[in-house]
Amino acid sequence: RELERGRERGVLLHLLDDDAEADEAARALVDEGFLDARRSAVLVAHAEPGEQEREQVELAIGAALDRLRRDVPARRGVELRRPDHGVFLVATDDPATTSPRALAERLLSLADEEGLASPVRVGVGAPHDLAAARRSYREACDAVAVAERVERFGRIASWDELGAYRTLARFPADAADGALHPGLVAMLRDPANAPLVDTLETYLDLAGDAKATAAALSLHRATLYYRLNRIEEITGARLKTGEDRLALHLGLRVARLSGLR
Repeated sequence: RELERGRERGVLLHLLDDDAEADEAARALVDEGFLDARRSAVLVAHAEPGEQEREQVELAIGAALDRLRRDVPARRGVELRRPDHGVFLVATDDPATTSPRALAERLLSLADEEGLASPVRVGVGAPHDLAAARRSYREACDAVAVAERVERFGRIASWDELGAYRTLARFPADAADGALHPGLVAMLRDPANAPLVDTLETYLDLAGDAKATAAALSLHRATLYYRLNRIEEITGARLKTGEDRLALHLGLRVARLSGLR
């Protein structure tokens, strides 16, 4: 059994990490009886542990993956433990198989039963042909990274639900500061501007609807307009201009992903 698991791990590594050998690895998974699938999706489980908790996180995610595999019908899912996250590849071409999102919820529940101090989050990649599982793996990695930085996604993020973050997740984090609107950077650097930043983000998320923004933030309309004027003064942007609004909106999202927000 240990030899089988070692072989399975090796084939999965080639499938997820090596484009040149992906077709051969996909055939091997099926031909050698590890997986019965033409299409698959990848789940990635990750937690940000403290220095004293790293080993416990690895063990807990590994235990959750083992239990999830026993829940899935034979040859419909395989798992892989990596140094800082866990991977579960599930067949998606059988309507009877539980959806990847439902499996992500189950995986999260199993991980929580291990009693970790650091919350585990799960990213869900889109279904692809088995030989293209590497693409789903990257999507799941990007999705879990977004979930760790953007609260509204909760602890499970699916690639198909990320919206603009699908593009921004591929943006180089170390280039964020120089790429943002300079007025936005100036506003973000001063902690006293936090209420203005929250107001700007809500206003842009609601497509510039002042009434809806005031209601969402429980602000008097006059207070909202005062804040919007201050935002324009600090950033030098004009909120009635589509180009400036787009630059600020994208900048706020990039700032979240890069840690500036």
